[in-house]
Amino acid sequence: METWQEIHRKKHRAKSRRRLLILLLVLILFVLAGGFAFRQYRDRKAAEESFDPKEPAEGEQAFYARLLSIYGNEVTYEREDTGEEVRTCIPVGTCVTTQLGASATFSRLAVGDRLLIIAKEDTGEMDRIFMAEEEQSEKMPAGERDASSGEAGGGSSGGGRPTGEGPGREGSS
Repeated sequence: METWQEIHRKKHRAKSRRRLLILLLVLILFVLAGGFAFRQYRDRKAAEESFDPKEPAEGEQAFYARLLSIYGNEVTYEREDTGEEVRTCIPVGTCVTTQLGASATFSRLAVGDRLLIIAKEDTGEMDRIFMAEEEQSEKMPAGERDASSGEAGGGSSGGGRPTGEGPGREGSS
């Protein structure tokens, strides 16, 4: 016959085993939940990284255009694919992305800019704008810019002050 102390020990061991088993099951559930959450996070991150904002989604179209005029949010551009001249308004809040990837407003746009426009196919409303090329005058060297605008001097700047070139300036260092 078992004494009450032996019976108590067996019950205590059984309770301890049950507690340990429950603790182990809870720990396994936490590990599984954490693994699932990490997998969801990793998949979501991979999907975000694979998204290219310059690629049109379903129901959108992408085209290059040259900006002809801009007044406030009203713009006129020429589509490069069709040669069509379009006059429209840029919706307030439309994201304009510069060549360096910075987000800006449409006030950053200037006449002569080459743009990649992502627009809705059904309405033609602009969704995203990417600056593909800056204004042509910014790309030209100073001498060509002066010659193309009809200015005389071809190298002087700052109110007609000499730049170190020309007669009377040779060898004066």
